Amino acid sequence: MACQVSSTSDVHLSSIIKDNETEHECCICLYDNNLTIVFDCNHHVCLSCFKQYAITKLNSRQFKYDSNIGYSLGCPCGCPNTLLHELHIFRLMDKSNYERYKTFGAEEYVLYHQGVICPAPSCGCGLIFDENNLKILCPLPIGCGKTFCRSCKRLWQDDTIRTCPCQDDRQNNNQAFSFWNQLFGRQRESSLGTFKKCPRCSVNTEKDGGCNAISCTRCGMTWCWICELEFRTDFHCQKANELYHHLMSNYNKNVRPVRNNSDLVNVKIGLKLIQIADVDEKNQLMQTHVYVLHEWQDFSFIWSPEEFDGVEYIQLPSELIWKPDLVLYNNADGDYQITTRSKVQVRYDGVVQWNPPMVYKSYCFIDIQYYPFDRQNCTLKFGTWSYHGSLVNLQFLTNNESSVLERGWDLEDYTPSIEWEILNLRAIRHEKLYACCVEVFLDLTFTCTVRRKPLFYIVNLIVPCVNISVLAVLVFLLPSDSKKKITLSISILVALLVFYLLLIELIPPTSLVIPLLGKYLLFTIVIVNLSIIITIITLNVHFRRHSTSHMSPLIRKLLLVYLPKILFMERPPIPPRYVYVKSNSSENIDNQSSTFPWKNDQRRHIARITADHIAYIAEQIENAQNEKEIAEEWRFIALVFDRLFLIIFVSVSVMGTFGSLFKSPPSDEFKTPIDPTCYLYYPPINNSRWMQKCGADYFRSLSNQQLLSNIQS
Repeated sequence: MACQVSSTSDVHLSSIIKDNETEHECCICLYDNNLTIVFDCNHHVCLSCFKQYAITKLNSRQFKYDSNIGYSLGCPCGCPNTLLHELHIFRLMDKSNYERYKTFGAEEYVLYHQGVICPAPSCGCGLIFDENNLKILCPLPIGCGKTFCRSCKRLWQDDTIRTCPCQDDRQNNNQAFSFWNQLFGRQRESSLGTFKKCPRCSVNTEKDGGCNAISCTRCGMTWCWICELEFRTDFHCQKANELYHHLMSNYNKNVRPVRNNSDLVNVKIGLKLIQIADVDEKNQLMQTHVYVLHEWQDFSFIWSPEEFDGVEYIQLPSELIWKPDLVLYNNADGDYQITTRSKVQVRYDGVVQWNPPMVYKSYCFIDIQYYPFDRQNCTLKFGTWSYHGSLVNLQFLTNNESSVLERGWDLEDYTPSIEWEILNLRAIRHEKLYACCVEVFLDLTFTCTVRRKPLFYIVNLIVPCVNISVLAVLVFLLPSDSKKKITLSISILVALLVFYLLLIELIPPTSLVIPLLGKYLLFTIVIVNLSIIITIITLNVHFRRHSTSHMSPLIRKLLLVYLPKILFMERPPIPPRYVYVKSNSSENIDNQSSTFPWKNDQRRHIARITADHIAYIAEQIENAQNEKEIAEEWRFIALVFDRLFLIIFVSVSVMGTFGSLFKSPPSDEFKTPIDPTCYLYYPPINNSRWMQKCGADYFRSLSNQQLLSNIQS
């Protein structure tokens, strides 16, 4: 039988697609459409969604088989008994996928009836054979005419040999195993512990975790992974069911799992960090997503795997067994105790493993001294609430001897944070005596040292503040005649106050210390305030006159001679004055009258008045020129002040910027962040690349006993 099915009736697509009188909502895309596929449950699917739905099911080989219909699909909503009866409707797929569907139907039909497919290249002929026949011949003309082994699916090399070598060599079965994995798209390497054959269709099925109820994607059978029997509504896995009742029949979850009351329960705790979700500086909280790893031994859960068909593990609901009442001492929000109802895994020797996922919000003292170049030390402190150290002994998961672990966290599944980078992860075991009790209580403190990534704050806070500080200094270069000098200074001050309000929203309201960025903003605000005050003084000097102020000779010489030379400034040249001869006009006129006698006294009087007026005008011109020279001197002094304070403010601003923003932080601020791949509870010590990168530090942090146990494992 060739791997193809007879063609469906040549029905034109126009007879498949029919317009509905009204539009119906597609149950997949939820859009209204008048061209839909209607299932028996009265659910409608539009054509585009149906094509994608059929192709997806074809890629995963999840078409369902019905003896009266063939391989078809049911309602995508999961409604029962809704298989499409008209198989030609799958012609709505493109031609290549429709050919794949026909080939898939032929292959599945052959395999469903315990047949095989010829392994010869470019053959693919399906054959149904006698169970007692080991040597299979692919017949001509529909086949290739070659012979292959029914067991190992390899071509028969020598026709004179009656038995295949695979019957004597069990290892050859791995090649057949690989053949079927490639045939059905399983590219991962197979393992005999994770693959079993379906009891109905014998297809190799992989179990990569989860429930023991396996559903075959080919024949649809649901069967138990342990006993390999079919699941029914009135049937459970017999051995697993017997084991469950055997373990829970006389079990009391309210009693410590010890044989003698004086015995200790050794509880091993580990912490697997998934993500640092948030560090809230304002409320001083750290939110983390973690797996809390528990391991202890319960003597009530010991059984012999041989008595239960090799069952070595069983999953039990965590609320049905005894668990250590582990709480987070420094919890800031939500439940102190683990409330996740995840299952526990119990091993046949009584070892119980419980790894519930948790989202913790813990108190964390935020040190903002070097903000935004700060680092924070946050802790998660775990301990039992009602059991003291004589009843429950808390230990680290990977090291029972040490009280300090340099690599106390597991980062196998860690997702890096966009704001924080990890510098160190430690774990410390404490023995503490409280005032209320005489017994010693144990706790495990997991410390996480993180450093802020400052790029965001540099770009959005520090650079604008430095820019505003530069503008505050450049005010002294603006001419005093400009009316915008004070306006610019006040605008800069307002901008700085806005940035300061933004900073207050980010940092915690503490009075212990001022953050680094806050110091720089305060320094810049002081600089801007001083620049406004000095600008007012400079403008006052610039507009002074001789009538309103007097300058002593010493100050005049200091500001006009010595200080300009120090500042490399030259005073503008003074224009030459007109020389006026001052004398008594009346005497001159009398003297001239003796030389040139006047004809009468009237002319003498006119000449005297004219001379007095000329002398007055000359005096006023001289006073105006003196006033102008003094005003120019005050303007020059204002320029000297601008140059002097420009140099002073530039120097102070540069020193203040470097002194505030580049203040030396602790030495570990320049430490390289840790590599998450090196922080593993169970590292691959046989991996040469990992050993080269992380091995030295890892072995340095281990005790000899733990090192030996890890190498043996």
